[in-house]
Amino acid sequence: MDTSSIRINPKTTIGLLIIVLILALLARVLALQFVDPVSSLRVTESGMVADNMAKGKGFTFELFGTRSANPLRSFMPPLFPAINYAAIRLFADAVRGLSLIHIVLSTATVALLFIVGYKLSDNVFIGLLSAAAFAFYPVLIIMAVYPPSLTLNLFLLLFYLATIVWLRDRPSPFLALIAGLLLGLGLLARFMFIGLLPITFLWLWLNRPKSLKLITVLSGLILLFALLTMLPWTVRNYRVHQRLVPVATNGGFVFWNGNNPFTTGSGHEVYTKRVAAYLGIEHDPSLPEVTDPWQPYPMPRVIADRAETMDELELDAAFYQAGLHFIRQNPDQWLDLLQAKLIGFWFFRSNIGGTYTASWTQYYKLGYISLLALTIAGAFLTRRQWRSYMLLYLIFAYYTLIYAIFHVQTRYRWEIEPLFFILASATIWWLAERLLHHRPDKTNSTAFTQPD
Repeated sequence: MDTSSIRINPKTTIGLLIIVLILALLARVLALQFVDPVSSLRVTESGMVADNMAKGKGFTFELFGTRSANPLRSFMPPLFPAINYAAIRLFADAVRGLSLIHIVLSTATVALLFIVGYKLSDNVFIGLLSAAAFAFYPVLIIMAVYPPSLTLNLFLLLFYLATIVWLRDRPSPFLALIAGLLLGLGLLARFMFIGLLPITFLWLWLNRPKSLKLITVLSGLILLFALLTMLPWTVRNYRVHQRLVPVATNGGFVFWNGNNPFTTGSGHEVYTKRVAAYLGIEHDPSLPEVTDPWQPYPMPRVIADRAETMDELELDAAFYQAGLHFIRQNPDQWLDLLQAKLIGFWFFRSNIGGTYTASWTQYYKLGYISLLALTIAGAFLTRRQWRSYMLLYLIFAYYTLIYAIFHVQTRYRWEIEPLFFILASATIWWLAERLLHHRPDKTNSTAFTQPD
């Protein structure tokens, strides 16, 4: 059977994609019946802000009880708290309502990944395989019914990338407007999305090297529309603080979480002996080696003593300064921490077995290692299309840099793991051709040839 000569007409492709979407939706609805999302969405930072909004306290955050009398008013990006608030207001069971919102977003993301996979590879089968992998990837099914912002971030990222790959082939101000709107929403969800703009410019230039002026104009339009999208929130922040706060003031707190003498480099997890020594208290031998205090996270004494009264922007800067002080004073320890964060992001955190005792952990490790192997093979096999696939490589590099600087959680990698499916699908496609004793010829196969 000559797999490279197979052609699927558009109606069949759409039909197959609809089937995948329906099955993806059913899988997520089924997961909601068997997985308890969490006792309350208010345990998350976004949920706490949404709870305050519902109680008439406005967009405020008490920093885990350390600023009850003087809450922070711009601590985090507003988009996900707003969705939490909508779930509280619209559904009798807010947690289940948030899960339903996530299920819809996750299912839509399946179609978006198909577009990205198909347009980057110029191979409809790779697009469909990528979409199917997302649809049935157990981790993403389960996370679609949980409160964290992963599902929203995935939807915004893939929607933006789907628009960008269309913009490469059909440059237009309208697509630039859509991309700008999506980037603006992304910034209101996570300010680190700002790095997608230079990635977009570089990738478009690599794929359209003779259109530098056009690409510059389109990138400018994307930036303009992104700024216009976030402008109302930035104006609100200026009215609150009388200073420029583009989106949020949580950067310093997150930076301190990932750069201090007692962190594991992963979320709020700390080494119990080290944190006791840092706080000057006696270590409790009954505690495990690593624990997650969650709230409140240990602060430098100079900050803890004034946490209630410090100006919000001053507090943000103080956290950054504390993290930088640790790096300057302990470069060797920080380099070890940097290595742990890199391993934790691309592979597994060293303490995953101690923190997550769920029976599925080992199965997830095996599945991820298999996915990573297929992804690495796909990166090699698609080397002739490096200009097109460079979009993925740049995003992988950017996310790695950001989380090595700040801190790592497994769910942060899950935000880009769906992009692995594209490269893994390319490997599967290549293996299918070889197993059927076929060598793709330049006339029929579009799987691994560089487009003009």
